[in-house]
Amino acid sequence: MVNSMNTRRDEEGSIAIAMVVVMVATTLIVALTFTTYQNLRTSRRSGDSANALQVADAGVNAAIKAIPTSAPSVGVCSRYPSLPGFTQTGVVASGSYNFCAAQDTGSGAPVWHVDSYGTDQSGAQRHVVVDSVAQSLFTNAIVVISSSNFAAGFTVDSFSGEGAGQQCTGLGTIGVNDPTSSTFSFGTHGGGKGVTNCGGNYPVDGCVAYSADGSVTVPASAQGQGQCPPTNVTSASPEFSTPTPTPPIVYDYPSPGTGPGGSWTCNSGSGSSSLSPGKTYYFTNVTLGSGCDYNTTPSAGNPSKIYASNVTISGSPQPSGNGAGFCAAPNASPAYCPGFSGLLQMYVLGNGSVTFNGNQNQFWGVLDAPSSAATWSNGSPQWDIYGSMIINSVSGGTQSKWHYDENLASITTSRFVGKNWHEDHL
Repeated sequence: MVNSMNTRRDEEGSIAIAMVVVMVATTLIVALTFTTYQNLRTSRRSGDSANALQVADAGVNAAIKAIPTSAPSVGVCSRYPSLPGFTQTGVVASGSYNFCAAQDTGSGAPVWHVDSYGTDQSGAQRHVVVDSVAQSLFTNAIVVISSSNFAAGFTVDSFSGEGAGQQCTGLGTIGVNDPTSSTFSFGTHGGGKGVTNCGGNYPVDGCVAYSADGSVTVPASAQGQGQCPPTNVTSASPEFSTPTPTPPIVYDYPSPGTGPGGSWTCNSGSGSSSLSPGKTYYFTNVTLGSGCDYNTTPSAGNPSKIYASNVTISGSPQPSGNGAGFCAAPNASPAYCPGFSGLLQMYVLGNGSVTFNGNQNQFWGVLDAPSSAATWSNGSPQWDIYGSMIINSVSGGTQSKWHYDENLASITTSRFVGKNWHEDHL
């Protein structure tokens, strides 16, 4: 009898303990489940927010792409009510964006302020603000797309003006897409040393190797005295598109009987044979000779633009008065006059040609010819060239001296790039 009662009491104690264990376990499970749910919810919210940020960035990219063809109107953007702008909405896989882009010309060069909102499918939102600026076209003294062979005596330097501290600014660089030793070379003389430029015992201030992923460098065989400085720069490949003369360009012609698309030689420097500032010309073949006037009213500062399949520079084309009307003191000539070489802009079409003909000549201007070849006929040594050139290949060994004007970076392409990215509050 006693044993039966003790057994029943022991069983009752075990049941109580089991119930406590079950309750504790249930509480832990509920707590863990709640915590897991909260973590999943937080993680989902973070993922939705990250998607919204990517969608906002997609809106920025769409805005930058649309800027060249936009039709802005004042008052469209609430953030910039006094500036002309345009809006756009779009849908991507993970949500939708809406942006407003406003054009600001108050600082001189046009800047577009892009205000973009991204909304994830869950409703999460992010807000991004970016400034978009036009891409510079002439950021190097020379850019070679394919191959080049520079002779001994070739040098490149740079300047921002004529006064002390404005010359030899260290930006006299050559950019090259294919810097292998077989396609990118310099001649040497005097025991392997090239002509000393303002930067030292090298013909150029620096070399920039362009590649799609920024991994290509100038090989050791193209470095050292007489060639590229040992320290070179690697950069992502820029987009150099072949110029195409398309509407709404209205072409002018310099003299009766010389219509758009014909051949023309400029060599008299006066009257009907001159190039007028602010005009755009289109030729199959154009030759610029000594005395060719391309800046008759220099105070306007408007460039003469030439589109042509083949360009020949013969002699020393330069304006009457040697640029004195454009170049203020202390610049007595266009030699180191800031911005002067940008007054003549030549765009070579298709697989055309650029020929420098003659010896000991000078030239001021810029050449955009990414699919064309540049040659110096008969050697054509001792050229002084103030400006910049984008070219597919260079041959015909030359002893030319290039002087890059930093002010040429203000000449831009039709493409825009973003900068000053930051996220703003909603």
